[in-house]
Amino acid sequence: MDVVVIGAGISGLLSAYWLSRNKHVSSLIVFEKRPLNAIPRKHCSGVISRDTMLRIPYAVKFIENSYNRLKVYVAENLEVELIFDKNAIYKIDRVAHEKLLLEVVKERGVEIMLNTNVVDVEKVKNKYRVRGFNVRGGEFDQVIVAEGYPPNLSRKLNLESRFNTFKGIQQEAYLSRKLDCDSVEVLYVYIGRNTKGFAWLIPVNERRLIVGVASKDNVFGELSLVKRFFEKKLNIEMTKMKDLYGGIVLRGYPKKLLRGSILGIGDAVAMVKSLSGGGLYPISVTSTVYGENLHKPEVLNRKTKSIARELMKQYKLYELITRGLKLPRSILLFSNITAYIGDSYFYDHHEKILAKAFTTIKFG
Repeated sequence: MDVVVIGAGISGLLSAYWLSRNKHVSSLIVFEKRPLNAIPRKHCSGVISRDTMLRIPYAVKFIENSYNRLKVYVAENLEVELIFDKNAIYKIDRVAHEKLLLEVVKERGVEIMLNTNVVDVEKVKNKYRVRGFNVRGGEFDQVIVAEGYPPNLSRKLNLESRFNTFKGIQQEAYLSRKLDCDSVEVLYVYIGRNTKGFAWLIPVNERRLIVGVASKDNVFGELSLVKRFFEKKLNIEMTKMKDLYGGIVLRGYPKKLLRGSILGIGDAVAMVKSLSGGGLYPISVTSTVYGENLHKPEVLNRKTKSIARELMKQYKLYELITRGLKLPRSILLFSNITAYIGDSYFYDHHEKILAKAFTTIKFG
C-alpha cells in the first residue's frame, strides 16, 4: 500500500511511526505545511496517564513530573479532590519528545515533505491524488488526515465531528519560595460558575509551574484573575513569568473517522477527552489502530467506530457536568468532595470515573 499522511504534528508523527512498522505499507510520505524551524510547536501541558505514556514511543525519556491527585475548584465554594495511585499521571516535555519522534520517523525511511499545503484530495479510480501548494504528484491507496485545527480539509472530505472552541493561553511561572513536596504531586483545575471557561495549574517542580486558562472571553484578563486565585488558594507568589503562548482548545468528538480509504486523527476530527481536554490518549490509541490494521478494512471500521463512540460518551458527560455547574449555589449541602479513583486507566476514561468515585466518595 502507498500511504500519505497530511500533517506532521503529534497525530501525523505517531501515525507515521506505527505505519512504518506495518509490512503491508510499501511507501509512506508525510506532507506538512510548516517549515522545519516551526516543528514542533508549543503545546498545552503534556499531562497524560501512565497507560498513555507507555503507549507513546519514547515518551518515558521526557518525564518532567508525576502526580497522584487532581484537585478541582468550582468557583469559590466547592473543592473536589480525586486521588489516584502513585505515579498514575505524568507530565512530559512534548516539544522535546516530538523533535526526537520526527527524527526517528525520518530514520525509519518516512519521507517528510515540508512547506506543502494540501488543499484537496480527489479520488482517481481506486487511488487518491492530493492537490495543493508544493505538493508532489502521486497516487495513494490510503490517506490519513492529521492537519490539526482548523479542520478545513477534514470538512471538505466529510470527516465529521462536533466541537466547540475556546481561546487558550498559558504561561510558565517561577515561585518566590518552594512548593511543599505534597503540592508538587497535585494537578489543579479551576472552573468558573458561569462555565464560560476553565483554568489549570501544573507544577513542573518545586519552583516552576505552568498556569493557563481557556475561555470564550478575554483570556488575558482571565489569566491575571486565575493567577491571583491560585496564589491565594495555594499561598504562593508567582514572581517571574515567561513563555506566554496559546491556541485553540477544543471540546467535542469525532462522528466519522473513516470515509472509504480516508481516515482522520487528532484535532482535525475533534479527537479529545472533553473533560480534561487531553488529546494524547485518543491519538495514541487511534494511531496504533491505524498502524496495525490499515490493511484490514473490517477491523479498521469496527475499531474506529468504537473510538468515536467512547469520545462521544465523554463529551456527553462533559455537557452534563457543565449544565450542573449552572445550578444555584444555595443547593450545595457540602463544600468538599474526596474520592479515591486509583488506577491511571480512569484518568483516560472519564465516563467510568463517576462509577468508581461513587463507591469511595466522601463529603465534607
